[in-house]
Amino acid sequence: MKLQFFIRNIAAICLVLHFLPSCTAVRWVEMERLKPAKKDIPSEVRRIAVVNNHIKPVRQWRGNALFWPEVRLIVDSLAANLADTEYFDEVVVLDSSLVSPSKTQYEDYQFTQREVKHLTQLLQVDMLVAVELAMFMPKASDQLGYYWPEGKVLSLVKLYLPERDTPLDTLSHSVEIYWDSEPGTEELQRDIVDIVSTYPVDNLVPCWEKEEFPYYSNGCIEFRDADVCIRENDWESARSLWEKALSHKQARKRMRANLNMAVWYEVNSDSISQAKYYAQKALDLASKSETFESGKPINPSQDYLLISDYLKNLKRREKEFLRLKGQMQRFADVF
Repeated sequence: MKLQFFIRNIAAICLVLHFLPSCTAVRWVEMERLKPAKKDIPSEVRRIAVVNNHIKPVRQWRGNALFWPEVRLIVDSLAANLADTEYFDEVVVLDSSLVSPSKTQYEDYQFTQREVKHLTQLLQVDMLVAVELAMFMPKASDQLGYYWPEGKVLSLVKLYLPERDTPLDTLSHSVEIYWDSEPGTEELQRDIVDIVSTYPVDNLVPCWEKEEFPYYSNGCIEFRDADVCIRENDWESARSLWEKALSHKQARKRMRANLNMAVWYEVNSDSISQAKYYAQKALDLASKSETFESGKPINPSQDYLLISDYLKNLKRREKEFLRLKGQMQRFADVF
């Protein structure tokens, strides 16, 4: 199981180390990981269409009235963002409103299965990504009538497959937004378009996110020398030094060396199982110095907290990688 799409190639990224005072034994290294999309899209979905299924309300802006942006701009921007990921084979855009002019703002204008089949055949796509709501709700003005330049952006995007009679999923989003001064219409619209056209991408496509990994950098000469190696991006030399410390006569040094080895295997190797092995050994050694009650440590040490938290996050990342592997099956040569 290769990790090319789990953690970026070490040599190709910038490592950011949080350098704490020299007496501190723990440092953190920051790396980018490819995390799975929040939604699982069938692997057979290769071509998608971003469409405008938004009602056409009366535009109002001032005071407590709602502001409705140009949905066409949102559709175009969302399609461009999805296309830039290169996750789908093709992204088609249909930014003209598909909602009948006779429908009101309060009617249900969700696509029927017949409409979905017609549109997917017409556009020659496998799935529709429909923008169905985008609006700004200003914060209420105070008793003196003063308008506060802040409020909430609400949006709704639905995913449609031709073989389903209901949407595959609904992506609803609500986010607070504010400005230093009252925004003009153009600025307001630009900010809303950016928000609404960005959030669905992480739901549909795996994305790179930064994550921090701890390692012990002090306590014995091997750790100090390995710390220098890490700062020079020489992980192989660091590993050799940490391996020597695995047989240290002091249990605490062995505990720390095991955690460091776990981090090495997670960020450098193709074996998460090895990372779990060393992390569990580190936790077992840390547990020997703890007093437990009902299976939980009383006043746990910083070592125990650090290692148990790392092991918990490692197991989370393992589950995320399994999901990611499934989502990347569309690329036959990746895994």
